[in-house]
Amino acid sequence: MRDINDYTKKYIKSDFENNYQVKYRKKKVLEEINKYEHNSILEIGCGLNSLAENVDDYQFFTVVEPSEIFINNARYSLEQQSTLKSDKVEFYKGLFPEEVIDYISEKKYDFIVLSSLLHEMEEPEKILDGILVVSDNKTVIHINVPNAYSLHRLLAYEAGIIENIEAFSERNISYQQHSVFSLESLIMLLNNWANNQNLSIELLNHGSYFVKPFSHSQMEIMIKANIIDAKIINGFDRLIKYMPNFGSEIFVNFRIKKSNYMGK
Repeated sequence: MRDINDYTKKYIKSDFENNYQVKYRKKKVLEEINKYEHNSILEIGCGLNSLAENVDDYQFFTVVEPSEIFINNARYSLEQQSTLKSDKVEFYKGLFPEEVIDYISEKKYDFIVLSSLLHEMEEPEKILDGILVVSDNKTVIHINVPNAYSLHRLLAYEAGIIENIEAFSERNISYQQHSVFSLESLIMLLNNWANNQNLSIELLNHGSYFVKPFSHSQMEIMIKANIIDAKIINGFDRLIKYMPNFGSEIFVNFRIKKSNYMGK
């Protein structure tokens, strides 16, 4: 069982995560949302701020978040930004799906976001089970997770810091993470889950984003020492066109095809 309070405290203290990694992760998620219909959006795990602040054209938006600090901050931040938006957003505090699914099970969403979360789940299939309840054949599901083949992990492997490329780092362990995904293993997880449910996965697109050459802690040290600045970090983000597989995080967009689904 994850200690949500411990995770929340460590997350808030991570300057690079909050000031930079979240920025480029959110940038990618918003790019993907805007490619598809998104009148109704479900965000599973919002962190300190919900994507509802950055998307303008939804009819209703649901946020699920187990951390009381995160969900209170996200709700307050949205209310300060726009009362019109906040009126269209429902917040549910609890773990997805077990603690909240009864409240939203009658809804079907156009777009579901599972951002930087699946790798932290001890049983990721449970989240997919919950997503199945609130999606239909048209629903686009976006998942992003850290990339096992991020440039900084490849460097750590070649430097002898980690024993193999998909090994757990100190940060993985400290943040109670249960999986280290490559794009191949992430897609395999989705397909295996779908096969077990007598379903199929329609993979829409996938990739990686935001090249990060060093670990979070190393990046923080270089920023504080004025070795690199926001302009250089933005340059790292743009490097993805030269090394499309080695971004710090990976994503997949997919649909669950339910034509053969018989239920349980």
